[in-house]
Amino acid sequence: MFRHILKISLFQRLSQQRSSSLTTSIPVVDVSALMNCSSSFEQHPSSSMIKASKLFSEALRQYGFVYIKNSHVTPLLVEETLLQSRWLFSQSEELKSKNLLTSNCHRGYYKFTSACVDDKIEAYSICRDIEQPYSLKQDYFQQLYDNDEKQLEKIKNQYNQINKWPPMNSEFKRIMLDYWLKCQKTSTDLLWSLAKYLNLEDPSIFIKQHSKHDNNMEIKYYPKLETKTKTTSEQMLRFPVHCDLTTLTLLCQDRESGLEIYNQNTNTWIAAPSTDDSILVNCGDLMEVWSNYYYPSTKHRVIQNTNNDKSDRISIVYFVFPNYETEIAPIQHQFASQTTTKNSDFEPFQVGDRMPFLL
Repeated sequence: MFRHILKISLFQRLSQQRSSSLTTSIPVVDVSALMNCSSSFEQHPSSSMIKASKLFSEALRQYGFVYIKNSHVTPLLVEETLLQSRWLFSQSEELKSKNLLTSNCHRGYYKFTSACVDDKIEAYSICRDIEQPYSLKQDYFQQLYDNDEKQLEKIKNQYNQINKWPPMNSEFKRIMLDYWLKCQKTSTDLLWSLAKYLNLEDPSIFIKQHSKHDNNMEIKYYPKLETKTKTTSEQMLRFPVHCDLTTLTLLCQDRESGLEIYNQNTNTWIAAPSTDDSILVNCGDLMEVWSNYYYPSTKHRVIQNTNNDKSDRISIVYFVFPNYETEIAPIQHQFASQTTTKNSDFEPFQVGDRMPFLL
């Protein structure tokens, strides 16, 4: 009974801490009409689907980022996932060390120091939860090493590691997997929508190339800083400027915390705060190339803000990847003439070619 009351209290506190209103120029799109549309590969979308697809695509075209609401990832599920994330990072170092990510297993708990500041950030990595994870990448590696059995066995041992779960909290695993699967469903519907909007001959092409759902979710914990900068011109980067090596990335966070995206048109940084009813979606490098550079992979960063010396931050990032053996090259579509990038010298590559190996 006490644990139940405590859970409700923490849940209410988290809800109050998250922003109830949105103060940013990043568009917000209601994607309810797009959810579940990919399951039947609709050939004749409804007017509401066409409208939602247009708004979503145009927002990505302009910013590379867009808030979406009414997806499979409900506000309640977001709050439950954030609550479990806070539980995880509040545990002792001894407990967290039992689930360490290693060079032989890219799953579990780890720490890293930002390249810009002496800032210890904690993270927890969760991949697709299956018994033989290597099967997701097997086709690519067998082609790459041309049946070199010794090398393939080494890779199999490294990539066949399953997710690590804290043994004393079954709710953590249940909620994390629920969130992971809802992100997968949402991203699948969004990929179908993008292909349909581009008027590709086969609107299911992106979905087919993501059939293995070899995605990765990372929970990141930014502890409160002991010191903060004195002037805005001296703001520290808590996570350096970067783009994502994905097709799409889905993100939620538990409070306004310094996430910013770069607006290339105005040469300025735009705040991307948390909201109580939506999650953030952005394009990655793979979608930028695939879309013939129509959807930009936008730079983003996390900076120290005025609250970092008083409170911490948690973000949950879901990285969407195509199958490793998928070839990436610009696709011709109805808007390709609007892009200025010349692709005559472009050399296609497979997704796995760009991914960091554990070797």
